[in-house]
Amino acid sequence: MTMRVLLFVLLCLAGAASAQTVVVRSGDHGTFTRLALDMPSRAVWRMDPRPDGALIIFPQAELDFDITQVFDRIGRNRLRAIKAARGQIHLDFACECGVQAFWHTDRMLVLDIAEAFPSSLMAQRRSSDVSQGEDPSSGMKPFSSATAQLARSLDASLPHLGDTDVTEDPVAVSDDETLDLSDMRATLLRELGRAASQGLLTPTRKPLPDPVHMAASDTPAPETRDTEAPRNEAPVAPEDPRMDDNAHLNLRAQSSIDRAITSIRAESTLIDTQDTCMPMAWLDLPSWGGTGSFHQEIGDLNRQLLGEFDRPDKEIALDLARTYLYFGFGAEARHILDLRAERSDKDALLREMAQIMDRGHAPAGARLATTAGCGEPAVLWALLAMPTVPRETVFDHKALLRSFAALPVPLRDTFGPELARRLIEARHRGTAQNILRMTERTGTPGNSDLALARADLAGVDDDHDTARTELDAAVTSNSVAAAEALVQLIDGLLAKGAPVPLDNAELAGAYAYENRGTDLGRRMTTTYLAALGASGAFAKAVSEFDRLRSDLDATGTEGIATALMQQMTRNADDVTFLRHALSDRLIAPAVVPAALGVDIATRLLGSGLAEQARTFVAADLPGRSGRMSKLTRAEIALVQDRPRQAEVELLGLDGAEANILRAKARSLSGDHTAARILYTASDQTEKAMEAAWFAEDLDQMARANDPLLRQTAETLQNMEQQAQTSSDPPLERHRDLLESAGTLRMAMKRLLDGKDTAIDGEE
Repeated sequence: MTMRVLLFVLLCLAGAASAQTVVVRSGDHGTFTRLALDMPSRAVWRMDPRPDGALIIFPQAELDFDITQVFDRIGRNRLRAIKAARGQIHLDFACECGVQAFWHTDRMLVLDIAEAFPSSLMAQRRSSDVSQGEDPSSGMKPFSSATAQLARSLDASLPHLGDTDVTEDPVAVSDDETLDLSDMRATLLRELGRAASQGLLTPTRKPLPDPVHMAASDTPAPETRDTEAPRNEAPVAPEDPRMDDNAHLNLRAQSSIDRAITSIRAESTLIDTQDTCMPMAWLDLPSWGGTGSFHQEIGDLNRQLLGEFDRPDKEIALDLARTYLYFGFGAEARHILDLRAERSDKDALLREMAQIMDRGHAPAGARLATTAGCGEPAVLWALLAMPTVPRETVFDHKALLRSFAALPVPLRDTFGPELARRLIEARHRGTAQNILRMTERTGTPGNSDLALARADLAGVDDDHDTARTELDAAVTSNSVAAAEALVQLIDGLLAKGAPVPLDNAELAGAYAYENRGTDLGRRMTTTYLAALGASGAFAKAVSEFDRLRSDLDATGTEGIATALMQQMTRNADDVTFLRHALSDRLIAPAVVPAALGVDIATRLLGSGLAEQARTFVAADLPGRSGRMSKLTRAEIALVQDRPRQAEVELLGLDGAEANILRAKARSLSGDHTAARILYTASDQTEKAMEAAWFAEDLDQMARANDPLLRQTAETLQNMEQQAQTSSDPPLERHRDLLESAGTLRMAMKRLLDGKDTAIDGEE
């Protein structure tokens, strides 16, 4: 019995040791609350709805969940409470909420809680527990999103064969017969997976990222089953001939010939019920262009624009605005939209797209920036609308690449480099590289924007040589990107403390003048002044700083003055350095950062200006209570022959530097024995022997590494010993002393000659 108990305990401990901890993170996103589970890998799971909540179960994984940080960033207006057990998470809702879920990459399960999908439509999984990306016929092999969507639709459709509980694995057909469709289902998914992998089967556009386990849980009433679409499906126009009984599958099939032809999509007249997503046709720019040239397309539509009494035809105006956008003309598109004089959601989105064409991003608060989770092509326009892509943004990378590849070549050439740079900044290196490759295949040769993006990519890979080459290529081009490339090039040199070529500094000044009054102009001004200092043109740098001071804010002015003073401290000649360090024309000691104050004081001290050096590290200045400031003040006190003050500054400091300064202070005070001990502890052997010499410690001198010093000590010891113990007659004793004195004199001469040689070598 005892052995059984012991075996049970060991098994429990082994299970506890093998369990992996999954951190549950959270965030509020306006209309929904998001939970993100950082999984070790994709795992089988299911969701069981409960009254006012849901239970997430991972039946085949040994997982512990860390929920300690869940409510750090969210309130309790949707999620009232969360509990965790081994392999389970229990969600307690504070509203009539439901859950949508989807996998992001292979290691993050995302759960979105919102009132937009109530608990009556919350996912209920069959007991097969097949998650997105899993083929039930072959274990855990991933397949396409189209096939996964079909699998979810099959799970939703099979219960309709009979009024049975969807949680049962076999589908009951009658009281005495069951039908197991698992083999048929697996075969169908495999064949459709092949078609999807060839691009012949893709999901239709959905208003939100496809949830992994989202299917209708309740069979609709007979009177509404044929008229109501599922809540999580995009609406289909009634006149669409493709609408049939299987419309809920949300799949589009095409042949290899169809793939080369731009499809004509029905356009809904109503915005989708979701808060952020819209019908695909509203953003489907590739379908807005015709087969003619720009002049033909625009000319034909312009001739049809004005009707009777010169009133613009609103539909023609819409087509004309879209055509302008297709060719990349944002300002013209906005002008036509003003003629159209419509304030619909559709027109608002077109205006935002036009802003992206002109400015590179949409204005603040743009609706497009909220559609990153809406699939293609919305994901593309969402990332283009953002000035920067937040690192926590979740989006479909493959949908982004497909949407980008569908753009007209001129727009790919325009948007590609900047989009790649935003993705690199958000740490999506692989997707950024794919964007660059597509742009390079059809882009303009020598595109400086591409060179700038390639430099960013090389910087992420720590390939600094390639980054420098690409930046140099971008700088030499006559383009808007050249100014940005020059800023990056100069900033990189300044960060390494390397000199900046004067021609690059002067080029930065030209760009600063050209872009004055803009954000880029202010950045270029700062770069220009810092580059002048790094090029060694200190007089011109100070003169230009005085001239351009009004173009900089207070923070920029102080930063430039600090940078110039730092460069002068490191590289300027003594006259230039002293001229600006000893006056407040450039920067006052009270404004100088502590680290720079130490550097300035050290150089002033080397020039013999101890009192002036002390003003830059004075204890009453802000930030001067650090170690380096105290050490510098102690060194200044020693130069001013104030050893006691030096020891006061060194109170509380340890380490070799502090001990060496303490030893110097003790030597100045006459305590050479204490100085020798401190020098020895700091591995300053030569200094320790000098202190022993002044302390007349012959035993320590006799152990010196210097043979001259050691010989001198031994001679002195012998003379002292002879004087104390000799019993010779006075004449012989005096003769011995004279011989020892001669030996000592020769040793002292060699010792002094060696010291003079050492001093000359130091000079």
